[in-house]
Amino acid sequence: MLLLILCPLMCCAQNPSIQNFFEEYNCNCESYDNESLYEFFGFDVEDDVTPAIKAIDSFCKNDHKKTTTQGYQTKRSENQYDQLKTKLKRGQYKVYIEEIDKGLAAQYPDQANTFSHVTKLELNISDQISGFVSGNSFAYHSVYGEFIDGRIKNESTVEFSMFWTEEGSTYNAGACSIEILDDSTLKLKSDGRYFYIASGTGKNEYLYKYSFD
Repeated sequence: MLLLILCPLMCCAQNPSIQNFFEEYNCNCESYDNESLYEFFGFDVEDDVTPAIKAIDSFCKNDHKKTTTQGYQTKRSENQYDQLKTKLKRGQYKVYIEEIDKGLAAQYPDQANTFSHVTKLELNISDQISGFVSGNSFAYHSVYGEFIDGRIKNESTVEFSMFWTEEGSTYNAGACSIEILDDSTLKLKSDGRYFYIASGTGKNEYLYKYSFD
């Protein structure tokens, strides 16, 4: 009779049965008692409940192992998130560069300030990715690029489309990205498109020093 009673406890339905026992009697691996075992599983007083206790011990060990593994995986996930946050943080990355064309400034000292290039870049990371880059082209025309449809690519890079405005014309300049290289340097990169920002030479990569708010 004992074997018939123990069969559900010892077979594949073992874990749900023991879990139900714990829930019904509001106990756990540390606090259950033999009297509750007799009552829940229908044992007679003279029955030996040692096999049932062993089954519960086995369940508790497996459950502890599972909990430990889940805890480790959760902790690992949290650690990975912490690493992500240190590389690509929520907030605003800012670039501000003012450069003077020394050749022209020396040639026309009274108009030296006229020959300055101001380059600005802002990257905003929150629930959405947004930002812009602005400056002057080699011909001193204003240029402006707006970041749209931004998304996080990996732990240090965001990618987006660039809407580029120059000399009154606006067009989609294609896919671009910003990579945070370290705690002071970022890289703006275009997927093949060349931009003239504060230079007479077109580039598809720019390295900038940034501040962070």
